[in-house]
Amino acid sequence: MRTVDCDFLVIGGGLGGLAAATRARALGLSVTILEKSGYLGGVAAYSGGIVWVGNNHLAAREAMPDTEVEGNRRLAPTLRGGLLMVRCRG
Repeated sequence: MRTVDCDFLVIGGGLGGLAAATRARALGLSVTILEKSGYLGGVAAYSGGIVWVGNNHLAAREAMPDTEVEGNRRLAPTLRGGLLMVRCRG
C-alpha cells in the first residue's frame, strides 16, 4: 500500500471532483485525486459531457484559435506541484 500526503483528497475524478480539485489547487493546497476507472470526467466522460480542452471548435468559430498543447500549457500552472493522479484497481 502506498501513502500519499496531501492537503485535499478528492474521491472520484468526475466533473465535481475535478472542479473541487482545481479550486483547492488554486487556493494553494496540494491535491490528490483517487479515481478507480481509467477515465477522468466521471459519468460525463461516458455521456458526452464537456470538459474544457484547447483547440475546441467553439473557440475556432469565434476566431480564437488555440492548440491542445497551448491550452494544456495555460492549464498546467493551475495544477503544477499539487496534483497527483492515482488510479486504483479492484
